[in-house]
Amino acid sequence: MTISTYFYFICFSLPYVVNTMYFYYFNKINVGNALKIVEYLKKSLRRVILDLDWMDSNTKAIALKKLNKMQIAIEDYGKAKIENYYKNLKINPGMYFRNVLQIYKKTRNKYYRRLLNKKDWMEDITKSASYLHTENRIFVPVTIPQWPFFKSSSPMYHNFGSLGWIVGSEIINGFDTTGRNFDDDGNVSLWWSEDTENLFNAHKQCIINQYRNQSKHLDKNVSDALTTETHIKYSLGIKLAYSAYYNWLKTHEVKPLINSRYSPRQQFWISAATIFCPATQSFKYLGTDSYHFNKYTRVIGPFRDLEEFSAAFNCPKGSKMNPVKKCQ
Repeated sequence: MTISTYFYFICFSLPYVVNTMYFYYFNKINVGNALKIVEYLKKSLRRVILDLDWMDSNTKAIALKKLNKMQIAIEDYGKAKIENYYKNLKINPGMYFRNVLQIYKKTRNKYYRRLLNKKDWMEDITKSASYLHTENRIFVPVTIPQWPFFKSSSPMYHNFGSLGWIVGSEIINGFDTTGRNFDDDGNVSLWWSEDTENLFNAHKQCIINQYRNQSKHLDKNVSDALTTETHIKYSLGIKLAYSAYYNWLKTHEVKPLINSRYSPRQQFWISAATIFCPATQSFKYLGTDSYHFNKYTRVIGPFRDLEEFSAAFNCPKGSKMNPVKKCQ
């Protein structure tokens, strides 16, 4: 086995130990400052929900209630919780095969417990940020609020453009076509009204038509449904992140950028695109998952539909990145 293989096995076998070690290895200040961005995101989403033209007032009230109860945490399990979780796991030096069996047994029991108590489990370091519908909770592993996504000493346009977009997009999952099936406690409940659903479907058709016109940019395996869901998630996610950054600017002084022809607001969009716009030739698209990584569905499509982007760069009306008809 290579060193990387051993490391992967350790992460897979003892994820919470590795997670905790990682957390205490890096500066806790990073995590604390990252949580401040999360609070700005939640405050901005309240405004975004109120401004949605496809959601009626009663549905908005339910959405705001769900937002208020949504939990967003950067996981730090703590020594006591780790020791309690692994208290019955016996690791014996020189008994590799037996140790592997014990670890797999522990992992299996974790999933059994999850059936009895949906909150009786922990996430691990190998996960990306994700929204848990049955808990109305966003899990952010400690690997996310680190460079290149976040750094306390980095300009805030970068932190909001990268970490803000990641977390913002996950927050949106609580209110999309899947999130509408779960209430503020994570229980199955259809809380969208019929009027909201009809207006949303009209909005969705606009996006489908737009992407069909840009079919040369899309993977042939990507369905209209996946494309639409992705666009809405990342479009509202980046809109939320920019709104949060805009509100942050109201109470903070931004130092002029040295030797840069871009303003802080332009740098926000550049930072976001840099994080989420991989070079096509360096990425091999595989199956239907490619819709997550296609630079058009994740970056260009959402950006060109937002007035905030075209205003920041003074894009001429009717140009590629500022079309006359936008799907908002």
